[in-house]
Amino acid sequence: MTYTPRSWADGELVTAEDLNRIEQGIEATDADLDGKADTTDPRLSDARPPTAHQHPVSDVTGLQAALDALGASTGVRVIDLIDGTVWQSRAGMRCSIMRTGPLVMLSVVNVLAAASGASSTPQRPIPVGFRPAQEVNATLIGGSAVSAARLLVQTSGSTIFATPGPASGAYAASAMWITADPWPSTLPGDPA
Repeated sequence: MTYTPRSWADGELVTAEDLNRIEQGIEATDADLDGKADTTDPRLSDARPPTAHQHPVSDVTGLQAALDALGASTGVRVIDLIDGTVWQSRAGMRCSIMRTGPLVMLSVVNVLAAASGASSTPQRPIPVGFRPAQEVNATLIGGSAVSAARLLVQTSGSTIFATPGPASGAYAASAMWITADPWPSTLPGDPA
């Protein structure tokens, strides 16, 4: 029997005859499938658990590069992050960045603030290959009267130092984030 579908409308009564017709269609379809599969194929009759086996890394496209990137490190790189307006570099000042796999660590040490009031000052950007996958906020701690300022690192790499009021003295911060950037083709700054 060849099954022919019926169009149903909301509110229609389903009778025993209708249900029997559906059952007969299912039975006929099942019978039509008999003999379609090759039952002599040993893979179908030899049920067994999978056995442990190995493949060389080269069998999997891109696997070696992905494994290399997980443990790869740029080493600590000293970068020029401070723009020299409200925030100044001074002797002993150091901004460093390091990437290990997708993890980036930024350290800002001994940066001088000279803000007479609240400020929001863009700094030099975080280099490509180190930019955060999502916006990062960190706290700059220090100053002549222990105070805090904000370090914002945007996904574009833009960095902003912001103070809620006057700020003076030396500040420091550290931040960590995950990057989705490809591995940097050229390392920024100088080795530490």
